[in-house]
Amino acid sequence: MKDLLGKALEGYNATILAYGQTGSGKTYTMGTSNMNLNDESEMGIIPRVIRDIFSIRSEREKSIEMVLKISYFEIYNDNIIDLLDPNTIAGNS
Repeated sequence: MKDLLGKALEGYNATILAYGQTGSGKTYTMGTSNMNLNDESEMGIIPRVIRDIFSIRSEREKSIEMVLKISYFEIYNDNIIDLLDPNTIAGNS
């Protein structure tokens, strides 16, 4: 994951895709099992990457210009659901 983040900060596009059966742990892996983000062993990929992006950004404040675009969506039964859109209700896209 660190290599992917490093390349993204060099200007390359980066995608992390979680694919698998219902109930296989994709949400847990990408997000977190609880809201206590101080416990690194419980952090998913998204909170770790966000923490690392802003840590690197603060270290390189004078030498880096950053445009950050994030998408978080679900594809299920040929429906695309934007998980960051508060107007989207799961199952009604």
